[in-house]
Amino acid sequence: MESLRNHGKYQRRMFDQAVQLVRPGGVLVYSTCTINPGENEALVRYALDTYKFLSLAPQHPRIGGAGLVSRCEFPDGYVEEWLRPGEEELVQRFDPSSQLDTIGFFIAKFAVGPKDNI
Repeated sequence: MESLRNHGKYQRRMFDQAVQLVRPGGVLVYSTCTINPGENEALVRYALDTYKFLSLAPQHPRIGGAGLVSRCEFPDGYVEEWLRPGEEELVQRFDPSSQLDTIGFFIAKFAVGPKDNI
């Protein structure tokens, strides 16, 4: 379980670096080849809560399913927040059980607003 949580921490560190490189008015696409909500929906929640100049942007074409709206409380008391209602349709989740013949993917597209509004 701890190993799965660590993957999310690594993703956040990489995301933090990517945010520094994108300019206002730009687009940041976050994609993984995992179905782990800690690396997917939890990262989106982290990004939106941490970087107020980011917003989820619609994706076209839309092929994948909706993201997960929820939270997860671990036995040690750690709570991982996922998407909030309304955000699930702005990401794409490709589960291995889908008819799309995938191993599992996730895509979130962020619009980058003025960074001085932090």
